[in-house]
Amino acid sequence: MPEPAPAPVPRPAPPAAPPLPARASIPGIRHEYQRLNNCGPVTVGMALSRWGSTRTQYDIAPVLKPGRADVNVSPDELAAYARAQGMTVHLARGGDRALLRRLLAAGLPVIVEAWFVTPDSGAWAITACSPATTTRVGSSARWTPTWGR
Repeated sequence: MPEPAPAPVPRPAPPAAPPLPARASIPGIRHEYQRLNNCGPVTVGMALSRWGSTRTQYDIAPVLKPGRADVNVSPDELAAYARAQGMTVHLARGGDRALLRRLLAAGLPVIVEAWFVTPDSGAWAITACSPATTTRVGSSARWTPTWGR
């Protein structure tokens, strides 16, 4: 007669995530206004400044956009450039507000693609602060949109 299977051992529940602060702000990000069609280079430069980089859009653009007709930079190109500078990059799509707040509270700048003006134009923006009720996205352009809940 076969022996009964052992009873499963209960596993402890994973610890609850610590509560997020009401506000989070990332110090040390250098601001730089962008040149026309340079949102990708200036944004990745601003993100890298968090860790002391002094590279500007004028240093980065020729690497990311080697031809004069090249006006677009993809997420993969931004990530590859940051990795080439020694950064660890998590490239993802479809994040949500809670994830954004957790990353900012951890002191990590988040680069997001923001679409505005018309459905076929976009810009990269760096997110560096997050109050609990709104998300302020500081960009290299001369605008700072605020989104409500």
